[in-house]
Amino acid sequence: QFLYCGKQNPELYFDEQIRHGISSFSSLSNRTEVENGLSELRKDIDSGKIEEIIKSYENDLGDYLYVIGKKASR
Repeated sequence: QFLYCGKQNPELYFDEQIRHGISSFSSLSNRTEVENGLSELRKDIDSGKIEEIIKSYENDLGDYLYVIGKKASR
């Protein structure tokens, strides 16, 4: 999985197996951060605020940018 896998379905982030496969959760954060974040996410989902948040990030430009560099010859 990758970080954006739950972009349109944030419930996916509550699945420990999915989080385990995402380095932002498994390698770059600690347990307390994840638990606090999931608690806040649950509040946003339950209140319906998550729909507003998702809409605020909508764009038609895509989610990734690829940069190709070329080594200059001397």
